[in-house]
Amino acid sequence: MKKDRCRAWTLQGYQEALDNVVLPRFGKRWIGEIETQEIADLIRELSERGLSLSTIRNYLKPLNGSLSYAVRKRLLGMNPYDALSADDWPRAPERRTYEWSDSEIDALLEAALELGSRKNAQDYYGILFGAVNTGLRLGELLGLRWQDLELPEEGPAVLHVRHQLSRAGSYEEPKTAKGRRRVPLSDDVAAFFKARRFAASYPGDGFPVFCAPHGKPLTHRAVQRGGFDPARNLAREKLGKGFTHTDGKPVTFHDLRHAFASRAASRGVPVGVLSAILGHANVGITQTVYVHLYGREEAEAQYREAMNGKSLATTDPE
Repeated sequence: MKKDRCRAWTLQGYQEALDNVVLPRFGKRWIGEIETQEIADLIRELSERGLSLSTIRNYLKPLNGSLSYAVRKRLLGMNPYDALSADDWPRAPERRTYEWSDSEIDALLEAALELGSRKNAQDYYGILFGAVNTGLRLGELLGLRWQDLELPEEGPAVLHVRHQLSRAGSYEEPKTAKGRRRVPLSDDVAAFFKARRFAASYPGDGFPVFCAPHGKPLTHRAVQRGGFDPARNLAREKLGKGFTHTDGKPVTFHDLRHAFASRAASRGVPVGVLSAILGHANVGITQTVYVHLYGREEAEAQYREAMNGKSLATTDPE
């Protein structure tokens, strides 16, 4: 398989999948001998080991790609991977969404501010504030450089999403065209970024907005484990509740996109506008993910009104 356009982190994942899953199972076999049932058996074994559906699919991508390539080169008549049925895969988990309250968002930011003020502590307040108020993904926030912000003395301020920082530490372009976008900034958020740049040790255009003391970007791991997790735990301790999904798992940094959407919905931002700001490929994705925020209660009220009223036949036609 030739993957010239793959990101470094993706290639690393493919290599790990080959080394740990595909080659130990099929490496000594001629590719034409691999049967659909054998792939299904592997899927079942990986599922029994507790791996999620998305993880299993990612592990098998190099196998599927190799088999597809063999079909294209006429080494195989068909790809046995394509014959897998829905029953061969574990059930996809229900999408977890967390609807933040204003008090939880405020408590999280206050906890981050408190933790950052402690002696010799890294300040993570800024990146949490940025996530809550822009809806950017963690990699997009880490990939922000000062040259990506328009912060005029007067007039509207804009943030441009042009790159994201990979887990391998490299700047990469967004995966989709919609991912490369403009994010309008409210006055208070623009003021925050202006103040942050004024006080920054590395305010030059090419430096990251959220950086470690040496001027390099923060890492994904540092923000999640060193910044978000402690702030979440402290905020939950102070409020005595919240920050936990219905399945008992704690919220993560990525759930801050939902915090942003919750606030946007409560303030009347149209779903089409929010979709563009979040960088979703289409409005349908936004509506699916945030359906509980947009119009559900209104739609249910209209249904009840219709069912309780005279819009439906209530008498026997005879």
